[in-house]
Amino acid sequence: MKGERFFLFCGFIFMLLCIGNRLVSAQTLGVAKIAFSSNRDGNWEIYLMNPDGSSQINLTHHPRSDLMPAFSPTGAQILFVSTRDEGRDLYLMDPNGANVQRVFKEKAQRQSPAWSPDGKWIAYQKGNSNDVELYIASIDERVEHRIAWVGHADADPSWSPDGTEIVFVVNVPFIRGIGPLSNTKLVFIDVQTRVEETFLPEEPLPLMETPAWSPVGNVIAFSWGKLGLGQRSALFIADRNGREVKRVLPPVGDDTVVEMNPVWSPDGSELIYEYGLLLDGELFKVDLQGGEPERLTRQGVNKDADWFDPAFALFVQPQVELLTTLWGKLKQREQK
Repeated sequence: MKGERFFLFCGFIFMLLCIGNRLVSAQTLGVAKIAFSSNRDGNWEIYLMNPDGSSQINLTHHPRSDLMPAFSPTGAQILFVSTRDEGRDLYLMDPNGANVQRVFKEKAQRQSPAWSPDGKWIAYQKGNSNDVELYIASIDERVEHRIAWVGHADADPSWSPDGTEIVFVVNVPFIRGIGPLSNTKLVFIDVQTRVEETFLPEEPLPLMETPAWSPVGNVIAFSWGKLGLGQRSALFIADRNGREVKRVLPPVGDDTVVEMNPVWSPDGSELIYEYGLLLDGELFKVDLQGGEPERLTRQGVNKDADWFDPAFALFVQPQVELLTTLWGKLKQREQK
């Protein structure tokens, strides 16, 4: 009898696990996809494509601008920026473009969204012009918490793989009070203590932007516009402490070219990035082990890439506490 009950319990647990996986899988993508923004149709829309650049499809089909898509860690939702309701603000949608909803009831200027690795929090910038600040909010409660000053810059926050820190961009004016003549540096902030630490503090003219934390290691990719590059900005990678700083691509010898907004592949082996003129770029992909960059887009201006792969997704399972409680009740019955 005990063996039979144990067999039934195991079958019940297996059924719960299968149901939990199906509930998540039904809402997520079954294959790897890259989301990005494109103006190829005369308006900024969010598109999906395969990692090799094939099968590019429009998700949003809206007359207002949709930008900066960010997959949730489960792939069940895409967080994005839209101007569809008086100014840029944050929205959520399913990965097929359905069920679009505002994140916050109160309207504000919000953009540059980023999910925490556990999918429970989002980071983003809030404010206008010279008064930009970094915020975080629980995706369930949606209560906003200001955590840092940004200034006249795009914050471009990126979470550490363990969710304890965020790296973001901070404005450092060349001449105080003059916004456009400004420098930018990368800063780490501890989410709990709010203690900040400057990345490469010894550099007098960082001009660093668009940081991206590797999902599988303590490595940062970023765009750097320092002197002597042979171009306007270039991609670099370095460890969290600023050691082993390496340029990703060879110089192109054109001081109008930018390399920016790097995005890691889910396994940390490749980068997608924007290449071209400052406001007129295309998406490319490069293997960090070597090889020629691969061009992924060829229509209009394309940017704001994000990469999701179900093989590396955060899956939601039935609660362990619930299973333990059920097991305890069955054991009590056996002892009677």
